[in-house]
Amino acid sequence: MHTPERTPAPRAVRTLIASTVAAVVALSGLAVIAPAATAASSTPESMSQRVAKKKVSTYKAVKAKRTLGSAKGTPLKAGKATTKKIKRHAQVPAKTTSLVVKVTVRGAKKPGTLQLWTPGKAKVERTVVKYGKGTTTDKVRVTTSASGKIRLKASTKVRVKLSTVGFKKRTGKPNASNTGVPASKKKKLKVHNRDLVITKNGTVIDGYDIRGVVKIRANDVTIKNSIVRGGARAKSITHLVQVADNARRATIVDSEIAAANPSPYVMGVVGARFTLLRTNIHRVIDQVTIIGPDVLIEDSWLHGNLYYANDPNHGGGPSHDDNIQIQQGTNLRVTGSRLEGSSSAAVMITQGRGKVSNARFEGNWINNGSCSVNITRSKFGPLQKVAVTGNSFGTGTRHQYCGIIMPSGTNLTQARNSFTDNHAFRISRGS
Repeated sequence: MHTPERTPAPRAVRTLIASTVAAVVALSGLAVIAPAATAASSTPESMSQRVAKKKVSTYKAVKAKRTLGSAKGTPLKAGKATTKKIKRHAQVPAKTTSLVVKVTVRGAKKPGTLQLWTPGKAKVERTVVKYGKGTTTDKVRVTTSASGKIRLKASTKVRVKLSTVGFKKRTGKPNASNTGVPASKKKKLKVHNRDLVITKNGTVIDGYDIRGVVKIRANDVTIKNSIVRGGARAKSITHLVQVADNARRATIVDSEIAAANPSPYVMGVVGARFTLLRTNIHRVIDQVTIIGPDVLIEDSWLHGNLYYANDPNHGGGPSHDDNIQIQQGTNLRVTGSRLEGSSSAAVMITQGRGKVSNARFEGNWINNGSCSVNITRSKFGPLQKVAVTGNSFGTGTRHQYCGIIMPSGTNLTQARNSFTDNHAFRISRGS
C-alpha cells in the first residue's frame, strides 16, 4: 500500500491555440495540450447523473422498440418506488442486463427526477433522468436484474415509457487485442517528450505517445488511443496519471499506461471521478489508486505488477502491490475487467483516507494476491453496501481458495462468484 501524492489545484497558464490544431506550450518544464476550441465548463454531477449521460460507445444500437409501458406510459405515483419488467427486445441477446433505453416522461405538472436502478441494489448505482413540465425524453444506460426487472421512482406523478435502443457489447476477456491502443493506430502516435498538464475543460488527447506523466486539472478531459510511459526512473512516489481533486469526469479509453523505466516508486492512475474503458495498465506497483467518489473501471486489463523483494517503501520488505487500491470513495464500479498479477491483492480496500461505500465488482476475471479481494476496516468502521457478484476467481492466491477476505460486520452482497476449477466459493474472515 502506498499513500499517493495529492495533486494540486489548477494554476493559471497561458495556452497557444493555432486555428484548428492543438498546440503545445512549454511552461517551466511542463506542457499543456489545449483543444482547438474552448469547451464550456460543466457543473459537477453525481455519479448517477454521470452514468445517465455517459457515452455509450461500447453499446450496439438496435431498432427502437417499446419495452416498458403502454403508448401513453405506465403511471408512477409521486415518491413511490415500483418494480417493472422490461420486455426482451428481439435483437438483444438473451440474459443481457445492460441496456440503453429511450425514456419518455409524460404528464409532468412540474419539474422533477426519475430514478432507475437494479432491484435489490437501491443504494449502489442509480440512473437519474431530470424532467421538466409536460413531456421529456432522454437516452440513458440502465442495468436490469437477471430476469429483466428494474426499479423506478419519480419525484412527481408522471407516466413513463421505455424503449430499448441498444445493449452492452461484450468484448470478451480483456487482453492485449481488445484493450490499449488499437493495433491500427499504434504506428501513428505523436510523441510528446515531457510531462503533460491539462488545464482546459473538454480537452481531448487522441493518438499520443506521452513520455512523461499526465496531470489532469480540468473537467471532461478525454485521453484516447494513447500510451502514457512516464519519464525518468522515479525516485519518489509518482503516478503516471494524476486526476486532481477538483477535476470531474475524466475518461481514459483505448489507452495503455505502463512505466518505461520501472521503479519501486512508480504507480498507475490516482484520483477520483474518472472512467477507465478498455485500458491496459501494467509495469507499475499499483495500477489504480482510488481516493474519492465516482469511479468506473470497465472492460480493462490490470496486470503485470512490478514487485521488489526489497522495497524501500516498506522498510526493505517486499512490495505491497495491488491492481486496485481503494482508500476512500463511494459510487465505485468495476465491471468486465481482468485483474491479475499482483502479489498483495487484486482489490485492496483499506479505508486509509475515509469511508468506502456503494462499491460494485461484477462480471470480472480476478486472480492472484494473498487473497484476491482484501477488505479491511481501519478506524472508519465496517464498509457499507459493497457487492461482489458474478465474478470468475482464479486459484493463484497464496492462501488457497481465498477469493474474498473481510472482517465480520462488513455489509457485503456476494452472489454468483465461482472459482475456475469449480471449487466451492466461500468468504474468508479477517480482521
